[in-house]
Amino acid sequence: MVDLIAFNKGAPVALSDIAERQQVSGSYLEHTFSMLRKADYVVSAKGNQGGYLPSAGVENMRAGDLLRILEGDLSIIDSGPAYTGPDPMKRCLRENVWDVVNQRMTLVVDSIRLSELAEEMRMRGGALKQHT
Repeated sequence: MVDLIAFNKGAPVALSDIAERQQVSGSYLEHTFSMLRKADYVVSAKGNQGGYLPSAGVENMRAGDLLRILEGDLSIIDSGPAYTGPDPMKRCLRENVWDVVNQRMTLVVDSIRLSELAEEMRMRGGALKQHT
C-alpha cells in the first residue's frame, strides 16, 4: 500500500512493478491486493495499462488499520485459557505485561499514516530502509 500510494501518480501501478521495487513475490502481492480490493482500499484496472490505484482517502489510513485488515487481531497473545481464568499469576501477567504491550503497540501503529510512510519512501528513492 505504501508503494502504491508513493508511486501511482494518478495511473494504475502494476503489481510486477511493486514486486520488483520491494523484492517480494508477485503471488504474495496478488493475494494481498485481493484482500485490499475486497476491503475497498484499492481499485483494480484491467488491460495493458492495468494495475491498482489506491481508493480515495486511503493515503490517510493509519498503519494499524492496514495491519488489522491484512493480519486480523494484532494482540500478542490470544484470549484463550493460557492467560485467562482465576489463576492470579496468569491474570497478573496478562494485565501487567501483555495488555500493556498490546495497548502501546496499538498506539504506535495507529500513529503512523500511510501517507507519511509513502513520503519517506519517495525521499529514499523507492524502498523503505530495512531495519536490522
